[in-house]
Amino acid sequence: MAKTLGMRREEYRLGNPCDEMKCKKDPHIRVNMCWELKDEKKCVTLSKNNALATRDWVEEQGGVVFWFQALPD
Repeated sequence: MAKTLGMRREEYRLGNPCDEMKCKKDPHIRVNMCWELKDEKKCVTLSKNNALATRDWVEEQGGVVFWFQALPD
């Protein structure tokens, strides 16, 4: 059925993410994120690219990111 609708299977199953949010590439997206690494918890607001890099670093160090949310304009 997904093929007949011209969508990839994941888009059909999960819905189109562009329906709820505007689809645009904004280089100034800010992200709230919180993580726990060893016995330390930290929450910060970062640019999208810094947030993604921080998430990868935390996970590589064995930590857990428990909040990752893009902020509206």
